[in-house]
Amino acid sequence: MVVRSPRIPLPTKRGADIVHRLTVTTYNTYRERTGRDETLDALLTQDGLTCLQEVSIERARELRREFGRRVCLSQVMFGWQFLAIILPEDASFVTCRTVQLNAHLGIVPTDWTLRRAWMLRHKRSRAWKDGLIIRATQVCHVVWRGREFRVLNTHLPFEWGLRDRCIGMLPEIVGDGDALLCGDLNAVPSDVHLADMMLETGLRPAGDEAPTLGRRRIDYVAYRGGLRELEYGLFEGRSDHRGVRVELEVV
Repeated sequence: MVVRSPRIPLPTKRGADIVHRLTVTTYNTYRERTGRDETLDALLTQDGLTCLQEVSIERARELRREFGRRVCLSQVMFGWQFLAIILPEDASFVTCRTVQLNAHLGIVPTDWTLRRAWMLRHKRSRAWKDGLIIRATQVCHVVWRGREFRVLNTHLPFEWGLRDRCIGMLPEIVGDGDALLCGDLNAVPSDVHLADMMLETGLRPAGDEAPTLGRRRIDYVAYRGGLRELEYGLFEGRSDHRGVRVELEVV
């Protein structure tokens, strides 16, 4: 199913506040390696905030050419995959950095990651390879229509021990103020570590528990501060993940 560009509404006034509507999308693009994803092509024509995970080198080059300063790219998986944040036309980055979750300088896995990988391999678990994959979170301060907020985009490990350790790092990374956390968190809503992180940070996941991968919901747009959810939906593409699309009211 192709995502259609939404009608862009005019800002409205609520008391002394100006209210705008922002479309936020998160999508794991891994299966684009098997062929070009036309749904992603259509998605990139929308004027909204888009967070992508497992972006190929070829697609990352296209994003840089097409969006220029409106895209932030972060190398992960030893440089052969990227995280990407793409801003609306009337937004700009104040700062953008990459926070490593399980590696030194994005190159050498940390000791705790290697220990977990070794333990899993000793137990003959195929998940041990997840301990050798570099994971990171993009942290960007964004200005959009006079409002500044933080946008985080991440892809966490699927192995529960590694994932829960990374989830525990997120509260400090999220910090204070208005914030959006997007991405493939590889954890279901009932995961106690994910629930604790949401509670500690004050982030609220948009939508319901409809599955985004198989029968599980693991892809999220979560928000905090002067943001209010208006619409929520999922869409299909070449990816094995369903994309998440949320329309927020920004006061």
